[in-house]
Order: sequence, then C-alpha cells, then structure tokens
Amino acid sequence: MAQGDQKSLVMTENSRYADGFVTLFRAPGNGMRIGQTVLSFSSIPQKFITHDIVAVDASGKVVSRVPIPFSAFAGTEPIPMSVEIPASGAVLVTEIRLVSHGLTSADHARGATSLALSGIDLAKVATEPRTQTPPVADRLVALGSNDTAFARAALIEICNAPNITQKIPSVLLLQLGRDLNRDVAFYACKAISKGVSDVPDIAAQLWEIVKRSPFEHNQMFAMKALSAIPGVAAVQGGEDYAAVTLTAEDWQTREAAVELLGKLKSDAAQTRLLVFVADPDPRVRRMLCRYADLKNDLANQRLLYLAVNDPYEAVRGEAYARLLTSPKESFRKEATSFFNDESPAVPAFVVANATPFSLEIFQKALVHRSPKVRAAALRRGFNAGFGFQVGIKEIEPVLTDEDVSVQYALVTLFSFHRELVNTETTKHLKQSKFAHIREKVEKLK
Repeated sequence: MAQGDQKSLVMTENSRYADGFVTLFRAPGNGMRIGQTVLSFSSIPQKFITHDIVAVDASGKVVSRVPIPFSAFAGTEPIPMSVEIPASGAVLVTEIRLVSHGLTSADHARGATSLALSGIDLAKVATEPRTQTPPVADRLVALGSNDTAFARAALIEICNAPNITQKIPSVLLLQLGRDLNRDVAFYACKAISKGVSDVPDIAAQLWEIVKRSPFEHNQMFAMKALSAIPGVAAVQGGEDYAAVTLTAEDWQTREAAVELLGKLKSDAAQTRLLVFVADPDPRVRRMLCRYADLKNDLANQRLLYLAVNDPYEAVRGEAYARLLTSPKESFRKEATSFFNDESPAVPAFVVANATPFSLEIFQKALVHRSPKVRAAALRRGFNAGFGFQVGIKEIEPVLTDEDVSVQYALVTLFSFHRELVNTETTKHLKQSKFAHIREKVEKLK
C-alpha cells in the first residue's frame, strides 16, 4: 500500500461477530525484519468496537500487537494517527494491519472503514531491543510526571510486562484512570485490572473511577475493565454506579453500562438495564438485547417491543434471536413471527444466528420470498451446523432455485455434505446460467 493509497475494510463472511482488517503495509518477498516502526495514517472513522495495529508473519501469526482505544475512532472527520510498532527481532514480518474486532453484519452494511496511509517509517530501527524490563522505580517517576506521553509509555509497559513484583500505588493509578487523555485513562484501567496496584480489590478501584470520574471516557474504560472480571457478578451495589451513565452523551459509555449491568445479574441491575430500551442509539439497544435476563417477564416484553417496533434491522434481528432462547414458551412463540418482518435482512439475520436452530425454522426459511433468507438457511449447514438431520427431502424447495446466492450456498453445502449429491440434486445447478456455479458443481465429482 503506497503512500496516499486508500483501502477498504475486509470482513470475514458468514460470521455473527467477525474481525475486519485493512492491510497498511505488505513487505516484499518472504517478509522482512523490522525495527521500531512508526506508522502514520488517517481514518474516516466508523464507530466499531475495538482496534489493534498488528504485525503478522508469513503464516498469519501475530508477531506484535498495539491496541488502539476505540474512542480514537469516534467522530466524523478523518483522524491523523501515529502508532509505534515494536521491533520484530529475528521474525520476518509480511504485513502490518489495522484490525477491527467485534463487527456485525449490520456494522459492515453501514459502510467499510476507509484508511489513507500517509507515511510509514521503517528506517527508525532501534539500536538494540531491550533485554530487560525497566525498574519499577523508573515507571513511578514516569507515572507521577506531568508528561502525558511519558506516563502513557510507562502504562503500556506495565500492561505488557509478564509480571511485576513491586506494586504500583493505587492512588496514582486511580488518578491516571480519571485523566483527560483517553489513552492514559484506558491503560490505567487496564493496569488496575491486571492487578498491579497495591490495593488487592480490583473491582473496588474500578468502581471508584466509575463513581468519581469527571469525564465519560473514564467511566467507559473502567466499566469495560469491570465487565472483563470473571467475578464481577458477585459485586454488591455496583448497579447504582453503572446506572449513573444512563444520561451519558457518548453512546459507547452507555453501551459499556448496559454490558456491565447485564453481567452483574442482580434484579436491581436488570431493572436499570431495561431503561436503556429507549436509548436513542441502536447500538446500545442491540447490546441490551444481548444482556437482558429472559427469566424476567418484563425483559421479554421489552425485547418483544424492540423486535416489532425498532426502526433498525440490526436491533429487531438481535431481539428476535434472543427471544427464541427465552425460557417463556409464549415469548418463544411470538418470536417465530420474525419471518413476517418487512425487511428480509431481519429473518436472514435470525436464521443465520438463531440458537437453537430448529428444523421448523429451516423449512420455513427455504420457502421464504427473499433469496437472502433462503441462502442464510443453507449456509447454516457449513457454518454453525444444522443441529438436526437434513436429507434431500428437506432441501427440495431450493433445488431449482434461480437466485445466484441460493445456488452458491447450495453447491457449497454439497461440498460439505457429499451424501446429498446425486444426479437429481445437481441437475439444475449444472444448467445454471452462472458460469462459476457450473464450475463449482463440476468440482464436486
């Protein structure tokens, strides 16, 4: 990718939560050893979830990873960025990529991220890679300084160090967790969650940041860190602190609150969680669908309301898919009406992601008016799996389908389930007007 070039996001197909990436640099030949590298680029941002800059070797293995707080991508104008990538040592690097994690089909449909590479400096080679971790005392000096870049660098080293024997003062980490600089706050919360503080209660420190931070991004990073703690459900009273972000201006802060409230699992947390059904941002409402406790009648009612009335396809699809898992039979029955949604994208999403996936849903999907839904049903056979026995009789409705996406899904299904292949099931595909379909059928022999 030459300087000034642009490239769109590449997303893994047929996955509910996929990784998208843009190749920023491709090394010639079999790869090259890189020293400390400075990568500069600008982005027309989409508000995806998290981002990393990664260097990979010829096998696709990640050699180094530099996390970028997703808040760096919030906005509407291109953002210039500069990222330092550590030296690869003796490893040959073939590509440097920007990776976006946790994308959904709805995210991808809104438009790919566009990146412009403004410069990559491979000449800044470190004289020698560091052979030992700097002493903690040096880090304390950096963390206590007024130099943001110095503090950020020290925090990154703390987060990446395999182990730290001397503990970092909690008061210092709490101060940095409330910092105006988003990077400093992000890495401070990460350091606390790693357990490097001299106070053993990780959750209590992160809650302190949620309660007493002057900026929303501090609360967001702290809640994200809390959500990642396995025992966070046992924390008492945490729902009161997460609920203070109900009126946050940043949708990502509200989204983080929804996830955390869902993981707290208490009745009080669920009550506060359901308030977000009226959130103005569809990404927050979609997160609500994922974390609502469906043992609760009110939660089922709220999701059914979103499934029927939400203006966004992604929210309706998520709500229907969750309701199909409800322990309440009446709500599961209501959820089967997803086939009647005005947009075929909704039943296609549910068919692709419903768990469990029943034979009844499969059969209804194969006769749906939209080829997108019919193809999604067939793709279950080579993605998540059907979960039930499928024979020639079950796929009969699509054996003569004229849509190219359905034909492609069918012939791909045959490549995974050769027991379905015979002269009758492939007859129509061999006569397809699409050359690539005919070629794939021939390869089945």
